[in-house]
Amino acid sequence: MKFTATLAIASTVAALASAQTIQINNPTQGSKWTVGATTNYLGWTGNCAGMGNSSKAVDVELVQGPPDMVRYVTKLAAIDCSGTVMRTDISVPTTVVSGKYSIRVKTTPQDSYSNEFTIENGAAPAPPAGGSPSAPATADPTAAPKNAASSLAISSFLGLAGVAVAALQFAL
Repeated sequence: MKFTATLAIASTVAALASAQTIQINNPTQGSKWTVGATTNYLGWTGNCAGMGNSSKAVDVELVQGPPDMVRYVTKLAAIDCSGTVMRTDISVPTTVVSGKYSIRVKTTPQDSYSNEFTIENGAAPAPPAGGSPSAPATADPTAAPKNAASSLAISSFLGLAGVAVAALQFAL
């Protein structure tokens, strides 16, 4: 009886922790997107149905910079990540200069990020080394940095849930 109750609680906690996250599987490391191309697409696994109605219009943003200090560049789209559709075509604005970028999907409680990939824009080549782009990335004050701290938060939550399950087991 205790084991069954403990297992049920642990399963529920694990389901809640993963219900609102997606894992981006395209673009991949080394992918090249082209401004104006119809072959650019965002692909993911999982869903964010746990976000309720807000899961039907989740922002997809283009970001740039090192993992501990990503900078918002522009909003690319809004996706419905609540169901079984796990792909959407993305149009990169002509104002985006050539360079290395990542995708950030604004899921709750934790944003999802793609690997770094390249965007090519023949009309707006990458700035020279050390130069600034013609359309500079801007800081996004609401964004959490993409680093180990975000993973630590999820791990801490799961660890605390495990302690709660263990305490409940002894109480039963």
